[in-house]
Amino acid sequence: MPTYTADAVSLLVYLVDALPQRADRIFAEAEAGETIIQAPSTRTSLTSSVFTTG
Repeated sequence: MPTYTADAVSLLVYLVDALPQRADRIFAEAEAGETIIQAPSTRTSLTSSVFTTG
């Protein structure tokens, strides 16, 4: 199974449905269980901190 690493920016762009076509296809494959997208915890915790502290 293919594995990809996503940074915080790509995850945020995914959430607003604005990814380029190829990246969007990879995220769709992950939703279907055909591939894995990993997110480093330091990136996601930083993003979470930005949204919770304003």
